[in-house]
Amino acid sequence: MIKIYVSLISIFLILQLTSCKDVPPVIPGLTKSKVALYTYPDSATIYFNKNLAGNVTPLVISDLEPGFFRFDIHRNTYLDTTIYYLLKRNVEDSLYCELREDPKYWWKTYTAQNSTLPFNNLTKVRIDKYDNKWVGSAGNGLIKFDGNVFTVYNISNSGIPGNRVNDIFISDNIIWVGTDHGIGRFDGSVWKAYNLSNSQIPDEYITSLTIDHYNNLWAGTQTGILKFDGVAFTIYNKLNSGLSSDNISALAVDSYNALWVGTLGAGLCKFDNFTWSVFSSFNSQLPDNYVTSIKLDNTGMIWVGTGIGGSGDNGTGSISYYKNSNWYNLNRLNSGFQGNLTTDFTFDINNNLWITTDKGLLKYDGKKWRFYTTSNSGLPWNSVKSVAIDSNQDKWCTSVGLAEYIGGKL
Repeated sequence: MIKIYVSLISIFLILQLTSCKDVPPVIPGLTKSKVALYTYPDSATIYFNKNLAGNVTPLVISDLEPGFFRFDIHRNTYLDTTIYYLLKRNVEDSLYCELREDPKYWWKTYTAQNSTLPFNNLTKVRIDKYDNKWVGSAGNGLIKFDGNVFTVYNISNSGIPGNRVNDIFISDNIIWVGTDHGIGRFDGSVWKAYNLSNSQIPDEYITSLTIDHYNNLWAGTQTGILKFDGVAFTIYNKLNSGLSSDNISALAVDSYNALWVGTLGAGLCKFDNFTWSVFSSFNSQLPDNYVTSIKLDNTGMIWVGTGIGGSGDNGTGSISYYKNSNWYNLNRLNSGFQGNLTTDFTFDINNNLWITTDKGLLKYDGKKWRFYTTSNSGLPWNSVKSVAIDSNQDKWCTSVGLAEYIGGKL
């Protein structure tokens, strides 16, 4: 049986009172008031004191005597909401309600207990051009989910080099996987493994993957970076390059073909094929030297997730973007960011930012934050490992299982 969850978005009211000041007393009943009702999303049906108020929101109700009123709000696929409101005389008030999504319509979760998903401990999720979901596990191999069937690739039934999948990168429908025992390349039919037994790589534990504009594969390890041109591997480490650390955590290539390298403890490095630059909390506005993820948004701007986790709210989680040679940071102290650790993030078609943290899933549209947790959404867990978005703009999240969220598109 498939279990469905609610996405609960906080309900809040914005009451704007524009009462006239210093107005002499009036005879009761002669001066009435007006209320404007707004909902997100709009087109909600309003019942006023249990009677149908008229058209859908946005809606204005006029000629009201002062008193205590009840507004019942209904919209298909959303939970009904009731607002009780004390209205004064001779005012024009506004009520705004953000509706809560009904769990039956917005979330779907796949676990080993309620579906044919073979195991629950999942790591990265990425989506190919055919909307197949490719999901890594923490010890059981790689999963392909076509929307109906889960197919598992592990060391016993395929050529994947390792069963722990730390990263997935998809290029021209080639699936590259970084595992605990080397790099795997899968074209949909044939696997090719690169490890100590057949390649000149110093470290089989692959933490991160990306591909540059010349189709070179870059792989992060705990002993530096590997560049693979299809024939040979080139090794970059602290001894032969400008890397600030050999413990690599994230990789990305920008629109100028520069390689951005995240490290665990030594900040962020940039390599433009000629020179190395280092950004850290010591020489820049980057808030944390533990980089967990790097991505480009739809405009080509570099974003970086950071954090080392922590108990309670003691972690250093944040997300930062690089603009005009400066870093701008979003964290829980200066924004609606929530979490001790940014685990992954991506951008939807409208350039909205979707972030996974140890505290839940966040959406940021450049102004407003939305926060999804087990208590206010259909997420079955708060510690979310990864997020990817399919062609329908549905969000897919991993942790103890796989969750699909079809909302957040407005």
